Amino acid sequence: MNCTGYFPTYSDVCSKIPDWEKILNTDQVLFDISSVDKNRILPSKPAFDGNYTKDDFVEMPFCDSARWLTIKSKICDTLFENVNELQAAIASYCPSVKSMKCLAAFFIAYPEEKVNFFESILPKMQKILKNSPKILTEAPCLLKTGMNKSIWITQEQCATALVLSFFCCWPESSIRWSQSKNATYNMMNFDLIFQYPASYNDQIFPRLQCFLHYFKRVTNEMPVGVISFKRVCASEFPDLKDKSKKWHDVCFVPDGLIENQGRNNVQVDFADEFIGGLTLRWDTLQEEIRFLISPELTVAQLFFEKMSDSEAIIITGAERFSRYSGYSKSFRFRGNFVDTQIRDCYRRKCTQILAIDAVNYRYGGHKRSQFDEESVRRDILKAFIGFEGCEPATIATGKWGCGAYGGNVQFKVDLLFVQNKTNLSVCYSNDRRSIGFATSSVLLFRCRLLLQIKSSFKAA
Repeated sequence: MNCTGYFPTYSDVCSKIPDWEKILNTDQVLFDISSVDKNRILPSKPAFDGNYTKDDFVEMPFCDSARWLTIKSKICDTLFENVNELQAAIASYCPSVKSMKCLAAFFIAYPEEKVNFFESILPKMQKILKNSPKILTEAPCLLKTGMNKSIWITQEQCATALVLSFFCCWPESSIRWSQSKNATYNMMNFDLIFQYPASYNDQIFPRLQCFLHYFKRVTNEMPVGVISFKRVCASEFPDLKDKSKKWHDVCFVPDGLIENQGRNNVQVDFADEFIGGLTLRWDTLQEEIRFLISPELTVAQLFFEKMSDSEAIIITGAERFSRYSGYSKSFRFRGNFVDTQIRDCYRRKCTQILAIDAVNYRYGGHKRSQFDEESVRRDILKAFIGFEGCEPATIATGKWGCGAYGGNVQFKVDLLFVQNKTNLSVCYSNDRRSIGFATSSVLLFRCRLLLQIKSSFKAA
C-alpha cells in the first residue's frame, strides 16, 4: 500500500505482553492458558461434563446422551464407501438431511475428490468426532444482544466444531435460522449445502471444495493457535463536534482485495445481521467469501445472536486456507493458501476481522431512505462501535452496504469519513469492483455530502 501518512498495521499496535488475568475476569476462555505456548493447547477441562444451562450456552451435541450414542454408533464405528451410506447414517439422528444429492453430484464431477475423501479425510474426521467431548469440554456461552464479551477458543476446537457441523451433529433448535421464523442465531449444520438441486451446482461445488480442503489441511496437521470472538455494543452516539479528536489519514487504493492489500490491517466484513450470512447456504458475496477461505470464522455462527443497530463483531486470529477467484456466481476455489501472518502474544494470527452489517435498502423492505437522519445516524453509530472496539490499526474497507444492498457508494464512504474523525485511520480497498473516487466531480459531490451530514447533526 503506497500511501502518504500514518497507517499502522495490526502487528504494530497489538499487545506485546498477554494479560490473561484481565481476560479471565471478563471473557470465556475454553482452553488451559498455561498450555498456550506448548506444542498443543489443552482444553480447559479433561472432558465435557454437561454442566450448563441451554438458555445461556450453546446446546452441545453431547448433552442428549441417547442422541450422542446414536451419532457415535452411526458415524464413528462405520466404514463409509459412498454418499448414500453417509446420508443414511446422518439422517438417523438429523431428519432434515433427506438427501445428499449435491455432495453426490460433486463427487461425480470430481472423482479424485471422492477417493481422497472416503479413503483419507473422512476416517480422520470420524476420529475427531469421536474425540470431540474431550476437545470441546465446555459449552460456549451465547453472545447475546447487548453483551460486551469475548469467547477465546483454540484452532483445534474450531476444527472440532466444524467437523460436528459437517456431520450435522448440532441439535436442531428454534433459535437457529432455517428452523424458525423467529430465529435469532445463524444455522450451523451442513444439511442445506448437501441437498441443493443441480441448478445450484456451480455455486455449491466451490463451497464444498473450500470446506473439504480445510478438513484435509486440519486432519493432516492440526494448527496450533488461538482465535477470539468478540461482541461489542454501545448506546451513545459519538460526539462529532469534539475538537480534541483529530482527523486521521485516509488512503484510496483503486485495485486489490481487502484480504490481500489489507491483510495487515483490520479487515471489514460486510456482514449480514446473522454473522456469516449465507456461508452454509448458497450465495457467495463478500462475507461468504471471507468465511469460505477462512472456515474458522464460520464458528461465529454458533454463538453470536444477530446484530442490532448498535453492535459489531470482531474476530481475531482466523487462518486463511484457500485461494479463490471470482465473486458471487463466478466464485471458484483455486487451491491451497499458506497463511504467513505472524502470531500475537496470545498466539492468534495477526488478522482481525470487523463485522458490521449494513441495511439492505434493495431487498430488505425498509421504508425509510438511506439519506434520512435515522439511517445516517444508524450507520455512523455502527461504524463507530466497530472502529472503537478494534485495535487502533488501519481499517481496510470498501463499498460497505453497496452492491447487493443498494447503498449509494459515495454517500457510504462519506459516512465512514465522518466517523474517521472520531477514531481510526481508514484504507478504502477495492471490493472486487473499481472505486473511482478520484475525479473532481466526485470530490465536489463528497464535499457537499459532508456539509449535509454535518449540518444534520448540529445538535448531535
